[in-house]
Amino acid sequence: MSAADQPAATAAPLLAVSGLCSGYGPVQVLYGIDIEVRRGEVVALLGPNGAGKTTLLRTIAGQIRPLAGTITMDGRPVGGLAPERVAGAGLVLVDEGRAVFPTLTVAENLMMGAHRRRLPARALAAECERAYDLFPRLADRRTQIAGKLSGGEQQMLVIARALLAEPELMMIDEASMGLAPNISELVFETIGRLAAGGLTVLVTEQYVRLALEVAGRGYVLKQGHIDVAASADELRRSDLVEASYLGGGS
Repeated sequence: MSAADQPAATAAPLLAVSGLCSGYGPVQVLYGIDIEVRRGEVVALLGPNGAGKTTLLRTIAGQIRPLAGTITMDGRPVGGLAPERVAGAGLVLVDEGRAVFPTLTVAENLMMGAHRRRLPARALAAECERAYDLFPRLADRRTQIAGKLSGGEQQMLVIARALLAEPELMMIDEASMGLAPNISELVFETIGRLAAGGLTVLVTEQYVRLALEVAGRGYVLKQGHIDVAASADELRRSDLVEASYLGGGS
């Protein structure tokens, strides 16, 4: 999906983060973060290792309690809520590290994604089939133990499992971490298809080109601050991202 295909900037934000400060115990990592994600768009969160990308997503998802600032989802405050309540508000995090349930089958992992919704068996089976349509590799391996899948297959599985939670906004942390280039391309092609189907996505990614192929806008984090906020086209055409990564950004 190109930037031109995404919603107009005048739309009210689905996710709004304002003045967010966060960290781990006495160590502050984020300083006054302001970001917005509008319904139906893909936003890339870029930056070097240690910039605070994972901390930001985990704070939004309720895994880390913010030190200051506000987080709203569709106008409702969610900052500081427990992770299950944040998920109940429609915001689902696919954490880095491909955390599958390793001793369960692919099919059982998928069903775990819908546990909060308490779907009847027939409806659950139908939603699993839709996930298999998106990820044909998983359909071929539905009876396989998840811990024995390849890294790329596990990443597909955790994204598919998150879809079963029926998110309004999916956050994906380091979508291609540890994956071969061709598998990374496949993962981002799938993110693009999900976005084309109307899913709102906030994704962190080390490979800038991949992220900006599907995103309409991007933020670049540097040392816990937003260093750059621009359209994907602007980020592709400029040296703003490179300057931030290499320490030359303002």
